[in-house]
Amino acid sequence: MQLKHFIFAVEFEIAFSGKDLNILQTLSQHHYDGKCQAASAQGGFIYGLMNSHNFRARRQTDSSLGSAATMPTPYMDEITDHRLTWDEVDTLAKIAEMERYAPREFAGLNFTLMQMLKDARHISAALNNDEGRKAVDDMALAHFEKHLGT
Repeated sequence: MQLKHFIFAVEFEIAFSGKDLNILQTLSQHHYDGKCQAASAQGGFIYGLMNSHNFRARRQTDSSLGSAATMPTPYMDEITDHRLTWDEVDTLAKIAEMERYAPREFAGLNFTLMQMLKDARHISAALNNDEGRKAVDDMALAHFEKHLGT
C-alpha cells in the first residue's frame, strides 16, 4: 500500500440567521425535487441546521441554561455558523431556485450560493491540480518524516 496524494474537499462555513434557515426549510418542503424535500425532513441536513441553530442561539441568549431538554422556537434574528459540504451547498442552491416564492429580502439567494460554489471550484482546482498537489504532498511528507522518523 502506498499513499499517492492528498485530495482536498472543500467545505463551507456559512453564517445563517433563523430567518435564512426558516425560508430554506419552507422552500425545501415545497420543492419539486425529492432530494431537496428530504433536506428539510427529519434526518435531513436543513432539519439538522435548524436544530443546531436553535440550540446554539438559545445558549447564546440564555447563558443560565443548564440543559437542552426542550427545543426552543426558532431564534429568527440570531446568527449561527454552520459547516456544510459541497453537496449540501449545491442542494441549497437548487432549493434556492424557488426563491421567487420567498419574501423579497431573499432575492439573490440562489446567485449568492452559486457564486460560493463557483469560487470553491476554483480553489479546489488550484489545490488539487498537479502543481498544487505536489506542493501539498511535499509538505505532508516532510511533516510525516519529521514526526514519524520515516
